[in-house]
Amino acid sequence: MRGVRIVRRTSLLCSLLAAGLVAAAAAQGRSDAGTPAPCLYRDGAPSDAASIRSAGVTAICAPAGAGDAWKAEGFEVTALDAAALAARELLPTPGVLRGQRVASATRTPFIVSNGWRMRRAPDTRYRYHLPVERAALATVEAATWGADAVLQLEAPGDLAPLGRVHQFLRALPDRDLPHMADFAMVDDGSDEAGEVMNLFTRRNLLYEIVKAPSDRFALNIQLGTPEFPRMSTSDPSAFALRVRRRIGDEARSLRIYGSEVTIARAGADANGARVHLINYTGRQVFGLRVRLRGVYEPEAAYVLGVEQAVLEDVAVVDGFTEFSIPQMGLFAVVDLRKAPGSSQ
Repeated sequence: MRGVRIVRRTSLLCSLLAAGLVAAAAAQGRSDAGTPAPCLYRDGAPSDAASIRSAGVTAICAPAGAGDAWKAEGFEVTALDAAALAARELLPTPGVLRGQRVASATRTPFIVSNGWRMRRAPDTRYRYHLPVERAALATVEAATWGADAVLQLEAPGDLAPLGRVHQFLRALPDRDLPHMADFAMVDDGSDEAGEVMNLFTRRNLLYEIVKAPSDRFALNIQLGTPEFPRMSTSDPSAFALRVRRRIGDEARSLRIYGSEVTIARAGADANGARVHLINYTGRQVFGLRVRLRGVYEPEAAYVLGVEQAVLEDVAVVDGFTEFSIPQMGLFAVVDLRKAPGSSQ
């Protein structure tokens, strides 16, 4: 395993009822009320209330005129009329475009992800209009990046997977940590800057968005400078590769092994870290390995569809913590706490 020293194998219950997890959450200022999920939109009377309820969805958005009827069916209702819905920014449908790959030496699959948009404009209100088999992915994407989003579904059959994700998020302690970053991206609001951030996110290159160069980082990406001329972004994939080489793989705060279609959000504070992992195909990934800067101990693992999640082959080497997730489908979240005596 690339010469990594194995420290221990850890098995963690993926449940808030596991002994000590609630106490640990409280000690770190975390909420055990669950992680907010995007709202399912319904534009009329609750004719499909039974199907939605049986799927496990308990809250919806609906026009004010229909709200009382939905509340009578036992749902939490947020009023949202047609005009307010239309005013929200429509997001591209997330996923992996079949048959398309990025034209580069790495032959990376083409992922449609909205994480960079949500980071760039965190106060924007979004909506998804989703074809079949995209509701669960859109839900975990919006929840991962903390976006205010509404879901419009084309396929009634998506209620069941959507409900499973809603139940999962209700059991996931809310823990919004500052983003980990290896460099600063000066966002000038241009399309070029947006596409560059898109590639950084898809390649798991951790950045902080700034309005001007920051002395907190050794590397500042500012388009239009001699070091990063705007024309160099004509091939965003090559631009991202150049930045990756500039950082150096061994120095990156986060690396993912075993999947080209998994995008991570990593956050950390003085107490610990959380890593969100979204597999944009949703197909099973086996032996996904994560390498994260910092000396940590496992606290909790939550894997969608796995009742008792495990972390395997946990190792701390040269200031980095590594662990493997034996099997993962669409979504996983891993919480880590600072190891006693660690200054990293």
